[in-house]
Amino acid sequence: MAAPEIAPRSEDQLHFKLGAASTAGFFVNVGSAGGAAPIVGGFRIRALLGIGEDFAFGPVLGTELDYSEFNVLFSSYGLGARGYLIGSGFPHNDSHPWGESESIDRFSLHLGAEMLNNSFFIGSNSSETSQTLTGSFLTLGGTTGIEYRLSRKVELTFDFNYGLATFAASDDRFRLNGYSLGFGLNYIW
Repeated sequence: MAAPEIAPRSEDQLHFKLGAASTAGFFVNVGSAGGAAPIVGGFRIRALLGIGEDFAFGPVLGTELDYSEFNVLFSSYGLGARGYLIGSGFPHNDSHPWGESESIDRFSLHLGAEMLNNSFFIGSNSSETSQTLTGSFLTLGGTTGIEYRLSRKVELTFDFNYGLATFAASDDRFRLNGYSLGFGLNYIW
């Protein structure tokens, strides 16, 4: 009697992952004004569509806040993509003669890229201050991270995001590359 054949994994499975993370790090101004500034208490949201178990892409939203002035100093939105180098980023379903099974690795490591449209606000919401400076620019950045599954649907995420290039500044004095660490939670559908 021949052993039953196991059907191959389906590579065309789609999954969705929503993540939120708190960020800390620093900005380096590669524009003509130069300088650097710390990032404390930023926030980033990612929605990822997983194609198969090793590739995902989707929108990214981020903000850095000035808590003393109640300002949004920096905000960004754009698209990101990532590939999983170690472990799978999403569940995979296997077909067996006795039925279906779903599994996901406990740990995964990813490497990715993001293209973001960034806006900045330098000034105060106070009526005593008359000078403000606003602008926008595009950045190409990278991301490297680790995800650790707490359960079938929830995972801890730790990532390092870094600016690689800055383009099309509205004011050439300010083009910021960010370098930040993020820590948060993802939920997988």
